[in-house]
Amino acid sequence: MKMQQMQEMQKQWPTVFPNHIIGLDRDGTINEDIGEYITDHSQIRYIPGSLDAIRMIRLKGHRLMILTNQAGIHKKLQTTNQVDAVHQGIMSDNTLTLHQFDLQLGHHQH
Repeated sequence: MKMQQMQEMQKQWPTVFPNHIIGLDRDGTINEDIGEYITDHSQIRYIPGSLDAIRMIRLKGHRLMILTNQAGIHKKLQTTNQVDAVHQGIMSDNTLTLHQFDLQLGHHQH
């Protein structure tokens, strides 16, 4: 995203939030960090209680973000489509839909 586009988007950002926004790191918080780039949903091993915690966050009315920096995309070890499919699988496992995750950060290339 270009800087000018980001600045235009920021003008539309809300300044008041009725509930907290909670960001959760994916690897090591929601799922076990397996020491390699996850390219398929079948590789996800949930940390016990993490899905219940996500459900509780949403039931309490908080907004939720998954924060993840998938450097494997830049290294050509995984694709954005693979990462998106993994996240769709996480949402499916948690009986959530895409709109229930307010923001998903990933695909950051450095």
